[in-house]
Amino acid sequence: MNQDHANFKLYKDGFVMTFDNGYSVSVRWGTHNYADYLANNDQDRPVSLTAEVAIILSSNVAFGKFYHLDGYDYGDDDVLSNCSAEEVANILKEVSEKDKRID
Repeated sequence: MNQDHANFKLYKDGFVMTFDNGYSVSVRWGTHNYADYLANNDQDRPVSLTAEVAIILSSNVAFGKFYHLDGYDYGDDDVLSNCSAEEVANILKEVSEKDKRID
């Protein structure tokens, strides 16, 4: 399997999931993200009360375009900030159920 098209990618500060419909969701938390970071002793495993979430129109997150879900307040950004665990779960479900993208 080509790693650029893996369905799950783990990062130091979160993860990315790519769905069969062509959408990817990045969930990140830690010191350099829009999240309520909690200081801890293990910097390789940051902990947080909330996370930032971005939806990307590509399995290759580095080259994808951001997508905004209706009903969420993005402000002037492409990333949803300070999302609770429930919000992250709802976003993942909503994105996973979207129709397949046509490129």
